Amino acid sequence: MLSFLLVFSSCLFGFEFCSIFVKNTIDLYTRLGIGFPFGIIITSWIFYITNLYFPFSCIHGIIVILLLLLFSLVAHSIHRKIREPRKFSIEDLFLTILFPSLFLMLTMFMSFLFDGKITRGAVYGDLPFHLNIISSFVYGCNSQRTSLFDTVSPFFANEKLAYPLMPDFFSSILIGCFNSSLQTSILLPSLPIAFSVFATFGKIIFLVSGYRFSSVVAPWIFIFMGGLGFTQLFNKEIYNEYNVDFVHNWGKNRYEYWFQTLIHFLLPQRLSLFSIPLCYGFIALLLSVKFDAYSYDNNSFEQKEKMTFRINIKIFFFCGLIVASLAQVQAHSLIALAEWTFAYAIINFPYKSLFPLKKLIHFRNWNSLRKLKEQIICYLILAVVAFGLGIPQLIPYVGRAKNKHFITFTPIWKDNKKNFFSLWWSGLGVFFGLSIFVAPLTLNKRRFKNYLPSLFVFFVSNLIKYQPWNLDNTKVFNAAWTPLATAVIAHFLTYLYMKPYSLAQSLTLFYIIVLCLSGMLGVSGAMLVSAPLWDEREDPTILAKWVCSNTEPKSVWATDSFHNHPIMTIAGRQTIVGYRGWLSSHHLNENERIMAMNILNFDSERTEAIDKYHVTYLCYSKGDRREMTHEPKPNSRKWKKVFETQLFIVYKRINL
Repeated sequence: MLSFLLVFSSCLFGFEFCSIFVKNTIDLYTRLGIGFPFGIIITSWIFYITNLYFPFSCIHGIIVILLLLLFSLVAHSIHRKIREPRKFSIEDLFLTILFPSLFLMLTMFMSFLFDGKITRGAVYGDLPFHLNIISSFVYGCNSQRTSLFDTVSPFFANEKLAYPLMPDFFSSILIGCFNSSLQTSILLPSLPIAFSVFATFGKIIFLVSGYRFSSVVAPWIFIFMGGLGFTQLFNKEIYNEYNVDFVHNWGKNRYEYWFQTLIHFLLPQRLSLFSIPLCYGFIALLLSVKFDAYSYDNNSFEQKEKMTFRINIKIFFFCGLIVASLAQVQAHSLIALAEWTFAYAIINFPYKSLFPLKKLIHFRNWNSLRKLKEQIICYLILAVVAFGLGIPQLIPYVGRAKNKHFITFTPIWKDNKKNFFSLWWSGLGVFFGLSIFVAPLTLNKRRFKNYLPSLFVFFVSNLIKYQPWNLDNTKVFNAAWTPLATAVIAHFLTYLYMKPYSLAQSLTLFYIIVLCLSGMLGVSGAMLVSAPLWDEREDPTILAKWVCSNTEPKSVWATDSFHNHPIMTIAGRQTIVGYRGWLSSHHLNENERIMAMNILNFDSERTEAIDKYHVTYLCYSKGDRREMTHEPKPNSRKWKKVFETQLFIVYKRINL
């Protein structure tokens, strides 16, 4: 109950805070969509700072809940008299927001530790990474911080943690303050974010297209987006293969360039889930900005001009807060919004204000330069707020940014040994063709100008790799290109559907099927196959509870590197070498540590190599001896058996 109340008060706080700045610009549902993730992130920061001085406790949580509710009440009294724009109709609310949101919530419920252990799709691979971080703040290596960013990596002992924290830290709060289960801590804050995704996405659809048909089809194109993988449906050779999703994995060792929106992106990638509605909300806000006065009536022009300027300042100030809030949510979203905003500002710059040149000389005529002056001030406000509050949050990333393998000017198609067209035709098929070459032709001038910044993000991010793995660029595409591209395609389908020809309507249906079929095959396959996260022969909390009760939170362990090890995922302890895939994506070199582990396996009495990493415990898996191969002898002078379960054996270092 208290966990629910914290989520509710955080979302309410975010909504009321958002309404102070943009209530007269965007509708109720879009403010909810932006406010929910914004409020959760700010709440995480409140606890993240206060947790330095006060440990997690029920009292700690209740005090913050009361403060959030009090601020929400004050904020509501501030903005309650401000008029707001027209809301979505009830039909649009259900068709564009609620139905897709409920579908996403259902898949979350089925995938996020259903029945305490069941995962689906890529959640099996990604969720343990987040559990490492969540548990480390509650029970483990990050539970006794002495400074703001005094955090270490659970999967690579003694290494500074250079990873966005706030979405996972909120789950830590629910566990630490209110004793929520792992499933509840992950699922409960994710449910309102599912609503946020489609509330902000729906606003973009209405701004770009405005037709109801577009708002009906666009969310499902977004959810089931895929390429030409459905062409492999009748290939019997792939039927017995595991993890064929018809989007990224086509079977027979064929992998194409795209991740399916639902099973690869929104469900497993928690940072993307929380950042996406903020990115879409940011874009929707800037698309809603008007630099012209509401009326050019001579009697009221000056007053309305000032009113418009004040509104714009508030919008850009809040947009700066959104950007700053993303610094500890997802770095790729920051890159996407930076590129999108740069292009949007250049495209919408009031060049006519500069001509004729004499207007620059005669400064008395400020009305002719009003747009120029206002835009410069507004963008400066956005930049000052974003940089001023965001840059200090980037301190943990500095070490990783120095590595030349991050942000390299290399076309992404080179990794797949393809060219630009073959990469995207295989990866996104008809979606790529329509969004780049066909659908923009149906846009009027205003809509096309709104789409150009997203095309800029698309082409620039084809030429730059932001991490060693080129598929990480999909996070940038999904943050600032995908929503507008989907909206433009939906507008094109509406344009086609409204033609008074049965052939045009049949062609519309054909396009919708082709756009969604690969994704539908992938999603249905993922939802029908369940994967227990831990070995079903033993409750993993048996080992984790003993570790939490009997070992130091900052103790360093030598363990097997499988990604779901209870020592890291539930007890939050550090291991000397964790899952290799995570080490690779963070570009951490494990060779020296592997050598130290090999020496230990050869002779457990030779501890000189692992002593460098302060290893005090060994955990052997009884069923898998591919890594931790040889246990210490019963008469060992350096190791003592201290705990044993059906699946694991724990040794403690003695005679240090």
